[in-house]
Amino acid sequence: MIIEFDKKYLFDIYKLGSLLNRDYSRLYDEESLNNGVNKTFLCVENEKLIGFVHIQDLIDEIDIINIVVSEENRRKGYASKLIEYVINYANNRKIILEVSDQNVNAINLYKKYNFIEINRRKGYYNGIDAIIMEKK
Repeated sequence: MIIEFDKKYLFDIYKLGSLLNRDYSRLYDEESLNNGVNKTFLCVENEKLIGFVHIQDLIDEIDIINIVVSEENRRKGYASKLIEYVINYANNRKIILEVSDQNVNAINLYKKYNFIEINRRKGYYNGIDAIIMEKK
């Protein structure tokens, strides 16, 4: 089930976020995860956080900032559920995201939902290219 941000999962959000960046809890305080512009949607089963998507809800577009699913729950459709939730939430607004060109699984997942590469940031992640994708 996908739910809106719930403070009781904050520790678990930080634990999962550390899979993306070991400093996740320092980069994103509670306010930056859930305020007027930033929103975090949680995938929860049996009161356990499975994954989350963190977005910026701008006037004319949605920016996917982070999406992560726990390692033991990958390849079970949870990331797809989170992306589908964001697509429905966006209500036909533009959706963009950035992904490492090394993250082939994520790129393939985004392509499944008609995201296409619109730009590259050469060497953005310590020498690794960042791909900017937009949903078409």
